[in-house]
Amino acid sequence: MQKNNNLNVYYRSTKKEKIKQKKNKNNKRGGKIEEIDLKELLKIFWIKKLQIILIILIFMGIGVIYTVGFKVPLYSAETTLILASQNSNQSNSNTITTSTATDT
Repeated sequence: MQKNNNLNVYYRSTKKEKIKQKKNKNNKRGGKIEEIDLKELLKIFWIKKLQIILIILIFMGIGVIYTVGFKVPLYSAETTLILASQNSNQSNSNTITTSTATDT
């Protein structure tokens, strides 16, 4: 009978260890669950706002320099708009030409 009790105790202890190991594998932080505090996150962003703005401006500048200086437009379009007059006897037609649009 004592042998059976020892097996039950061993089985229960190994089962608990397996559960702990699964939890540790899921958390990847030694079993501790970390919480994300939204106030702390916003506080960090507020403190680093100058760096964030500077990085955004640098990459915007790089994009503008690339677009204006290095990228050649592949397509261009031009539109002419002819306005019809109410009097059909007029030989003078009014035209408006829009500026040329290019697309890269």
